[in-house]
Amino acid sequence: MSATGQPPRSLAVPPLRVRTDDGRTFRFVRPFTIGRESDCDVRIDHAQVSRKHVIVSFGNGRWRFRDQRSGNGVFIDGQRVDSTSIDSGLTIQLGADGPTVVMELGPQALPQAAPALPPVAAGETRIVASYAEKYFGATTDDEPAGGRTLMIRKAFKQVQKKQQRAYGGILAVVALAAVSAAGYAYYGHRQLAQQQAVALDLFYSMKTLDVQLAEIERRLAASGEASGQDQVKAYLARRAEDLEDEDKAAAAKFKAASTHWLRHTFATMALRQGLALPSVQRMLGHANLTTTSGYVTAEQEALQADMERFAGLAAKGG
Repeated sequence: MSATGQPPRSLAVPPLRVRTDDGRTFRFVRPFTIGRESDCDVRIDHAQVSRKHVIVSFGNGRWRFRDQRSGNGVFIDGQRVDSTSIDSGLTIQLGADGPTVVMELGPQALPQAAPALPPVAAGETRIVASYAEKYFGATTDDEPAGGRTLMIRKAFKQVQKKQQRAYGGILAVVALAAVSAAGYAYYGHRQLAQQQAVALDLFYSMKTLDVQLAEIERRLAASGEASGQDQVKAYLARRAEDLEDEDKAAAAKFKAASTHWLRHTFATMALRQGLALPSVQRMLGHANLTTTSGYVTAEQEALQADMERFAGLAAKGG
């Protein structure tokens, strides 16, 4: 605020219109330059015009131009002038025979007063609170109320009920989705656990059957009874039929199986369980231990190689 109690007024710069010989028109409310260089605000490409010929600026309430030590000077009415003010209008010539520039003051805008801030209602917050309490706050049956107030309260309660129903529906949908997701996850977990249990049971059943059949085949081979070997083959064929719908790969293996295949399985399983190679040789009836060593698995070969390397290192250290 000023000393007179009025809001301060901003000082306005009167616009300056500039016109060149080629018909271009400019309007400035800030300092500007006239010259031949491309960065001049008013560029005039003429031999009489210097690179930075004139600067025009506003100060002390007036527009004023100054010659920037140009080679050909600035002329007004045939007289060379270095600087002068622009009161209402002025025509200058850049060089004695150069182009002219006309500068005219535009109408000065009235100073604009700063917008006054709206008065702050001191009791506005209290008034809003009182209305909220009157129409939407807790009420008692003994409190008198007009017809308009009662209608507003009824409308507000209806809106509240609709919002509560909408929120309740949203919560119910979210809860149902969460329960459904949890149920599906539990069902999937149970299904996976059952499938794993069935697969594990089938695996151990097959391994047990392999060992049992290998033992039967060994005994049949030792007895030389052909009828017993035929019974084993018939059993393998029935087993392949039983597995045809459940596991075609396993069924194919049973179809291709033979008593000699069971003999190989028995020898491999016996050696894997730790039986000594000479013992397995005697069980299979091999005359040469080299024949029995063909059932040694890759893991056992690797173990044997490691043991041999260890024995070599121990011998070197000794």
